[in-house]
Amino acid sequence: MICPACNQENQEGTAFCANCGASLAQTPPVQQQPSVYQQPIQPPPVAQNPYATENGKLFSILAYIPFLWLIGLLVEPEKSDAKVRFHVGQGIILTIVGAALSIASSILFGILGNIFRTEISYWGVRSGVYIPAGWVSGLSMLVGLAISGVCLVLLILGCINASKGEQKQLPIIGNFAFIK
Repeated sequence: MICPACNQENQEGTAFCANCGASLAQTPPVQQQPSVYQQPIQPPPVAQNPYATENGKLFSILAYIPFLWLIGLLVEPEKSDAKVRFHVGQGIILTIVGAALSIASSILFGILGNIFRTEISYWGVRSGVYIPAGWVSGLSMLVGLAISGVCLVLLILGCINASKGEQKQLPIIGNFAFIK
C-alpha cells in the first residue's frame, strides 16, 4: 500500500505509514443520494414558438386580410411582438396597393368609357343615354379580375409565411412596408 502523503510503500493492512505516520485508511467519502424532495424540479420542455405571444400566429395571419390588420396593430401585447408587427406592415401595404390599383383602374376605365361611348336609341329615336363601348366594359372587368387575383395570391403567400412563423417579404410590394 502506498502512502498518499509521502509515496512510501508500506505493508498491506497497516493503518499508518512507517515513514511519515500518515493514515493509510482510505475510505472513500460516502455520497448520499439526494432524496426526491431535494432534487431540483425540471420544467417541462417548451415547444418552440416563434411568436412572443400565444395569439401572435393568429394575428399575423389575420394581418393579410384587409382591415383585420388593425387587430394586430392595436391589441396588447401582440402589437409589440416583432413578428406580428412585420406581418401587419405587409398586410397594410397589401391593402393600400390593392385599393389604389382598384381606384386607378376605375378612374381609367371611367374616362375610357366616356371617350368611347355609344348612344342608345329606341326605334330610331335618340334617347340621350350613353353607355361605354362593349370592349371598354370587358377590358375593365378583366383588369379588375387581374388586380383581385394578384392581391389574392399575395394574401395567400403572406398567410402561409405567417403560419410558418417566417418573416418573408411579399413579392413586388414587400419592400414598401413601413411598419417593421
